[in-house]
Amino acid sequence: MLAMPRSDRETRKNPGHGFAAFAIWLIQFLPPGEFNMDYVTSASSKISVRALFRTPFLFLNALRAVRAFIRGPGNSSRVPLVGAFAIAALISFCQIPVARDSEPANGPGADSRQDSSESRESSEQNSRNDSSLEADESEQSDSSRKEESTRDKWKPETPETEWEAKNLHPPLDEPIVLTGTTGEYRRSHFHYGIDLSSDIGDPVYSVRQGYVSRILYDGYGLGYGIWVRHADGRESKYGHLSEFAPAIVEQIQSIQPEITEWLTLRKRFDLRFSPGQIPVKRGEQIALSGDTGSGPSHLHFEYLEGDLILNPLKHGLSLEDGRAPVVESLILIPCESGATVNGKDAPLILPVTEKSDCGDQSQACSSRKYEGKESVTVQGKTCLQVRYFDPSGKYARLGISSLRMSQDRRDIYSSSFLTLIHSGSFRHLMLYSESSRIGGGTQYIHNAFDLLPGQYSFLRSIDHGRLSPPDAGQSSRVTVELLDAAGNKSLVELELKGAVSPMALRQIANSDMGWAPYSMDERLKDAMNSSAGVGRPGKDLTLISPDEKLKLHVGPHSLTGAVRFEISQNEEAPATGKLKRMSSVYIVRARNLDELTGMIFRDRIFVLDPVRITVEGLEDNDGLYRITDSGALYPVAYSRNGMLTGYIRTLEKYVVLKDLSPPVIRSIPTLRTRSGKPLLLSLRYFADYGTGVNVSSLKLEVNGKPALAEWNPDRYGYEIFYPEEILKPGRYNATIQVMDYAGNSSSRRSFVFVVD
Repeated sequence: MLAMPRSDRETRKNPGHGFAAFAIWLIQFLPPGEFNMDYVTSASSKISVRALFRTPFLFLNALRAVRAFIRGPGNSSRVPLVGAFAIAALISFCQIPVARDSEPANGPGADSRQDSSESRESSEQNSRNDSSLEADESEQSDSSRKEESTRDKWKPETPETEWEAKNLHPPLDEPIVLTGTTGEYRRSHFHYGIDLSSDIGDPVYSVRQGYVSRILYDGYGLGYGIWVRHADGRESKYGHLSEFAPAIVEQIQSIQPEITEWLTLRKRFDLRFSPGQIPVKRGEQIALSGDTGSGPSHLHFEYLEGDLILNPLKHGLSLEDGRAPVVESLILIPCESGATVNGKDAPLILPVTEKSDCGDQSQACSSRKYEGKESVTVQGKTCLQVRYFDPSGKYARLGISSLRMSQDRRDIYSSSFLTLIHSGSFRHLMLYSESSRIGGGTQYIHNAFDLLPGQYSFLRSIDHGRLSPPDAGQSSRVTVELLDAAGNKSLVELELKGAVSPMALRQIANSDMGWAPYSMDERLKDAMNSSAGVGRPGKDLTLISPDEKLKLHVGPHSLTGAVRFEISQNEEAPATGKLKRMSSVYIVRARNLDELTGMIFRDRIFVLDPVRITVEGLEDNDGLYRITDSGALYPVAYSRNGMLTGYIRTLEKYVVLKDLSPPVIRSIPTLRTRSGKPLLLSLRYFADYGTGVNVSSLKLEVNGKPALAEWNPDRYGYEIFYPEEILKPGRYNATIQVMDYAGNSSSRRSFVFVVD
């Protein structure tokens, strides 16, 4: 701590020095946070550390200049007055950074900033992405560090070594086969961890020492899951388990005695534990792997740092992998008006030829090289998609860790899954084509273009990642690099040739392909019509049907470009069968207004976050149905408490119907199972025209006593599992009843099952 000047004589000789020392001494007593050194030394403030420490001496020079005034005439003195003023100025200076950082978003100037931000939006996004294509995670790491600073700190009795913290213990016994990677395509989201092949009952080990922070059973999601928190705040997460280790269960029982009953009856639970309550060692068995939740038997493993999902294969978990990704084909898409690929205004699927001597995908080969089967002639800008997979085990087809694309040695696009953040449903479609699929011929189609520059930390691009056309008669070289988490690399090279004939004048609109700019007539019409309007990225849009019963809400994360929506209605009577029509037929139409999204998706509206539909004034269990072009009906949502809320990604016709018909249970033959194994009751024995069978509504009796069954979507049926006596060898009589989502109950149906 700095000391106050003690020599009164020294202070009287040079009052400026005295005041400077006093000012420096005063700073240390300011409340925490009042003096923001990080802000002062940041690039935005343009204030250097040297200038900061020179500040007291600047005060000194100023004081010398006004010394005559300070001393006053004769023996009078104005020191207290000037000193108070100087101290106030110094404190104000120290508080300036805090005031700038903490200014509320809706404070002074917020409206003007908001107005100007819309005009700067496009240029700011491009400049942020043009500056760097490195998919770094600095923003994610900052948020993670903030979260870590607020969480409870826990220190083990015997600290782990630095090597143990950086190198994870295998969560399963070797050999370990990878069946899923971080960032892979799933039907509605990214895959936020890795999957490891396992059999039911394989031991699962903690990858580091720590304590059990959470256990969960959620039915058919993660199934049984366990979280272990480590000394540095990171967590490891293990899912689809069949059992928790007996030692873990015993400790949980002392904290939550009901856990035994919950496990026996497969009740849903989510328990959190305090630091150190249930300690575990590195490599200690914490569970048995299984097939609970979704998917066949496997272990789902995640490594977390706050809200940040770390790719375990890049953060300490080492698995043997010597095979590079396999590239299957390239897809080139004209993505500006007037653009063509090989003379056609349509996507081109281009086969590739492997130039390396690696053999088939089962052969170990850490580097592969491919080439487009032929050169491609282009006019205008082109977007590229890559179809690939990364081989693992005998048959697994996995995703990759990163992809980078360059044109004539200039990087224009990159993506990376070093880390990831939960981004909501369907946001993964920024990276993957909707033609990608998982299971039954898995294929990954990677969009090597960026529809929303700057919005996602795992993407970087220049000009959206579009390929520029070469001059007429010239050529351009495109290189795509694919890496898996182990560093195995594949390169694809493609030659683009510039068309000899000049590019036709760009069309202002191309309504034949489903897009056109927002016309003045539409602007005037929409200004007076609450049933039509334009949705854009980052903006909310709410439309109301002409009869004011249906509302459509487009959220700020729903779109990748401007889209004009319009709701109309008619009184046509769709073929509803046993369903009673309760509303008009609402028709939701939309058109792309932006060239890029219009050229890529043509007449289809690409929706990320689902669009919300609400209908009021209904009776409970009235349902909203989607009417397809073929006239088929698909339920979307059901009314509760007089209001219906549904979410859609396809813009078609919708109608509210009342389901008055109960479900039907067909005749069930004699079913069989083995002793101790749950009996499967398939859903094919149930039928309902309308809302569908409510799978959570099953009522079951066996030999006249209540019994329990759990819905298993992977097996498409119910697993009858409790009480244990009904799974012992013998013959049993069962009775079942179900409801649909409209509340209609089926008649009771009896059947017989045999346990061998």
